[in-house]
Amino acid sequence: MLQYKIDMKSTNLKSNEILFGYIKLGKLNATIAKQIKRKPADIYIDNSHLRHIRNKHQNQLGITDNAETLEYVRRLIKNFNMICEGNNGALLLICNQVKRVDIAIIELMPITQYGDIYQVKSAHIKDKSSIANKTLLWIK
Repeated sequence: MLQYKIDMKSTNLKSNEILFGYIKLGKLNATIAKQIKRKPADIYIDNSHLRHIRNKHQNQLGITDNAETLEYVRRLIKNFNMICEGNNGALLLICNQVKRVDIAIIELMPITQYGDIYQVKSAHIKDKSSIANKTLLWIK
């Protein structure tokens, strides 16, 4: 079981956004999932991956704490306009911008009692060239 302490005030979370220490960020909806031949499912992040994003990418993203990290990833999940195939079956949810791409890496993981979820593994900014050789699955 994950040990997770959630500061409800600093993250503005509602209790229905939390599942066993995972914070709900959004959903890969049925329409898009069908087009890319994947399962529709909610997208969550856990504390260890939130901490990873903050620690490894804080300067690049201009974030200083978990609340800002969570907000960055939540915006990315809400506003992605491309999906590419990642490594080992992962999906890259991408906000394609003028000079850069913001990328969230998500993987499907089974939680049998509640069905499957996608878990955010990382999120960061890359040059557009970083997705040039990736297989495009969907574009808005």
